[in-house]
Amino acid sequence: MAGTIIADYIQAAGSTLSMNVGNTLVLTANSSGLTYIPTGNVNVNIGSTASLTLGTLVVSNTATFSNTTTHTGAATFANTLGVTGATTLSSTLAAGNTTITGTLKVSTGAAVGGATPGAGGIAFPATQVSVSNVNTLDDYERGTWTPTLSGATTTTYNSQGGTYIKIGRLVYIEIWLSILSIGDGNTSLIAGAPFTSLSQPLGARGSITPNYWTSAAANFASLWAYINASATTIQFQAASAATTTAFTPTFFGSGTQVSLSGCYYAAA
Repeated sequence: MAGTIIADYIQAAGSTLSMNVGNTLVLTANSSGLTYIPTGNVNVNIGSTASLTLGTLVVSNTATFSNTTTHTGAATFANTLGVTGATTLSSTLAAGNTTITGTLKVSTGAAVGGATPGAGGIAFPATQVSVSNVNTLDDYERGTWTPTLSGATTTTYNSQGGTYIKIGRLVYIEIWLSILSIGDGNTSLIAGAPFTSLSQPLGARGSITPNYWTSAAANFASLWAYINASATTIQFQAASAATTTAFTPTFFGSGTQVSLSGCYYAAA
């Protein structure tokens, strides 16, 4: 096609539709759906200075496009979509397998793992679809959580809050706790971290750092924390000026305030 063609409907039932586009091919949708190939393939060879703009496209088997493709409608491929040039999508693409050798531009949002795309960015599902491949990002999430003293039922708080960002298995958390009155509960253990940690040795699970504290229940020269193995609890450790061994301090008391932040590895 050396000129410009505008079509509402192209059908090649049970066979392969092949087109060489030398200038511009614009396919616009109608009520029947555009470029519907029930059992065949679509092969479109687009010249280096040509362009292809697609409305609604339904292909039952394999679709192959070369060079530049701009897609403005919904596209569904039961099998494989292959694009060797730049591809721009401004609506919905569903395909069995998609291979793009060139560049891909999505003008709104993209989604993986069955999530619903938003107005921008990449959406991940609310429930992680875990992938074992070490080079695959399979989760992103951010939110809030409520830290408490582990096992506490009668301890009261002035304020308590936590935030988190999870990227793959890496979890970054921030914690703020202000104790009004100590009742029961563990005075060196915070509960409620948003994701269960790895069951790995201490050094492989990350580190939680106190940024500020006041009115602690005991004196010590240094203070740090870590997340326990296969758990959602954060353990305080301390050291005195002259010791070579860390100990578990009685940290929380009435009036204690503490801010912490850090990272750990989640189990999934």
